[in-house]
Amino acid sequence: FNDKTIQRLCSNIPITKKQNDSTYQWIQWIDTGLLEDEVENYPQFAFYILQNILGYKIKKEWKLNKGKIEFSFRNSVGEKGVGIEVKGTSCRNLFAPQRREKPEHGTPIKQLWSYIGDNDFDYGICTNYQYFVLIDRSKGSSKYHFFDFLEIKNNKDKLKEFIAIFSKENIIDNGFIPKLYFKIVYTNGN
Repeated sequence: FNDKTIQRLCSNIPITKKQNDSTYQWIQWIDTGLLEDEVENYPQFAFYILQNILGYKIKKEWKLNKGKIEFSFRNSVGEKGVGIEVKGTSCRNLFAPQRREKPEHGTPIKQLWSYIGDNDFDYGICTNYQYFVLIDRSKGSSKYHFFDFLEIKNNKDKLKEFIAIFSKENIIDNGFIPKLYFKIVYTNGN
């Protein structure tokens, strides 16, 4: 996506105190190396990132690995889904090979692509708790939006971008991603 268009389209995203506080707690955990372990940090990810910042509802009886993907969400009629594949920060590169028996799981991104296809999700998010990659299944896995969470430290507008592009409201509820794509591709960002 085009940075200037993203900045303009995300400028009106409101940020709550809870979102702001959760963001800076998450940054502190990244900086201190507390998010290296994937599985151990699922609960913190679910509540700080998914629920507090991005607005996904996390139930107390929430279950992991539904359909072999760590987190998944759909709209109220079971459509417009997003699957979320998670790695710890010890996985430094989401595009790098990982030791897997299945070739379609050769990198975290390929693993996500396989899962969103198998589970009929419209979107997929792959993260190592610092880097976030959004894939729109209709565009293929080579077109994606990459986001480094630590960029928020030096630029408050990056939090607005993160919320606009990765939130439940904008991915599942109001179709912001197709609108953003249309603005960039068909109107040169105008």
